[in-house]
Formats: sequence, C-alpha cells, structure tokens
Amino acid sequence: MAVTLAPLVTLDVIFIGFYMLNLLRTFSFLCLMINTIGALGDVWIAVKLLAQNRSILVQDTKNGIEIWSETL
Repeated sequence: MAVTLAPLVTLDVIFIGFYMLNLLRTFSFLCLMINTIGALGDVWIAVKLLAQNRSILVQDTKNGIEIWSETL
C-alpha cells in the first residue's frame, strides 16, 4: 500500500509546497494536476487492495501486478 501511494503523496506535497511559496506557481499547479491524474490508477489499486484479505501479497511487475493468496 505504501509503495502504491508514495509517489502521489510525496510529489503532491512537494508541488503544493512550491505552489504555496509562489515558486513557479503555474508550473507547480500543472505538475500537481498531472501527477494526481496520473496516480488515479494507483489510488484505484489501493482501494481494491483494502477490500482484500490482509494475508495477500502483491508483486509489482513490468506488465502489471500479480496478487498472491495463500489458500487453506
């Protein structure tokens, strides 16, 4: 979960800080919007993972994600 949401949170905090300090205000705003829109898939994955059993493992691969579950 942390890996999924880290880029969104980290970069958005940086861009909001630049925006609030009036450093490249328009550029910071555009970067904030593009980053947030680009992270919607990550947020969707995080929401879906919240509904799953806590014992699952998720592996990020170059073609997507793999979800591993231990069945009894």
